[in-house]
Amino acid sequence: MGIDLYWDDEQLTTLLCVFDGRWTWPELFAVIRTIQQITEDLTHPVGAIIDVRKRNTFPDGNLLTLENLENAKKLLSMGDGKAGHMVFVGASPMIRSAYTILKGINPHTMQNVVFLDTVREARDYLREAV
Repeated sequence: MGIDLYWDDEQLTTLLCVFDGRWTWPELFAVIRTIQQITEDLTHPVGAIIDVRKRNTFPDGNLLTLENLENAKKLLSMGDGKAGHMVFVGASPMIRSAYTILKGINPHTMQNVVFLDTVREARDYLREAV
């Protein structure tokens, strides 16, 4: 699997999701189900650092397929009251374009998404955002 998931802090306030190889939408949604399970009993918001520096494209490499846009929309609109900020690290212009398109469709589901260059910047941002 090309997606690894870790707690990034001992307080369980930040998840680190690393895209480290080829990935598929079913693999990504399996990771999301895991996130939902491990955060289910938490009473505080959980932020996420999504590190895509090693693999920052969509599964078939094409942003503008109906499947990719629908899945990206579903991904970015997930979460409940515990969902915190999502910081993408190393996002390609293609991922940023997908975000811009999806934000235009529904700006309210994308309010907590930020793009930064390093994991350190993401940690600093999340520390200040809480």
